[in-house]
Amino acid sequence: MSLEENKRIIRRLYEADNKKDLCILDELIASDFYDSTFEIKGPEGYRQFELEFFRGFPDWQEKLKTSLLRKTKCGFFFLLREHIAENGEG
Repeated sequence: MSLEENKRIIRRLYEADNKKDLCILDELIASDFYDSTFEIKGPEGYRQFELEFFRGFPDWQEKLKTSLLRKTKCGFFFLLREHIAENGEG
């Protein structure tokens, strides 16, 4: 897969997260995906991880700032935004 294809996948993943559209994860997340920080495995593990975030942070938005792609490794920087009311709700 080319670097440009990887960038497109990352952008689509962020767009899907912000729309809370988890149906596309099977298309974007490899079956052998593994995140060692959160111990997430595959598209279903990623889906469950995202659902927990959406429950805890319903206004969660991510803005992709920069992606670093080198052959087989990928990194990215993003901004997170969450609305918190004065009373601590929502």
